[in-house]
Amino acid sequence: MEGTVFTASLEGIKHVKSENGVILTKPFLEVCKHILPVLGTWLTLLIFSSLRRKFQWSSLLSAMP
Repeated sequence: MEGTVFTASLEGIKHVKSENGVILTKPFLEVCKHILPVLGTWLTLLIFSSLRRKFQWSSLLSAMP
């Protein structure tokens, strides 16, 4: 499989708008189905990393005289 984790979403986004500019519900939800798990994983890792850094920092500060 070629591309990135966003390839399916980028391909699907081309079919979200109708010819007269109306957002089509089903194609939009299909794109969301592809991108939300990727963003959810990324945000979870970001939050975990941030919390880990915060607690490492606070343990270093509490060890100081």
